[in-house]
Amino acid sequence: MAQIVERNISELLKRQQLEEKQKSWQDALADTVTQFTGSLRFVAIHLALFGGWIVWNLGWLGLKPFDPSFVVLAMFASVEAIFLSTFVLISQN
Repeated sequence: MAQIVERNISELLKRQQLEEKQKSWQDALADTVTQFTGSLRFVAIHLALFGGWIVWNLGWLGLKPFDPSFVVLAMFASVEAIFLSTFVLISQN
């Protein structure tokens, strides 16, 4: 029984490697983007950027707010969500 399981695992790994080699550049790009956006580095970058944006526009830094109503921030976040969800769907397809 163990030999059958090992053979099946080996065949699955071979199939996965073959599928990786046959990926189009679009699929490879989508996988790369999805891999990065699913990382803690991506979360840290967003915390820094969005946090800085919010702190600046709340006036806590003594700088003139450039987006006091946060409409532009919401637009950026929405557009980003559209693209990220598309990349995730491509990667899962």
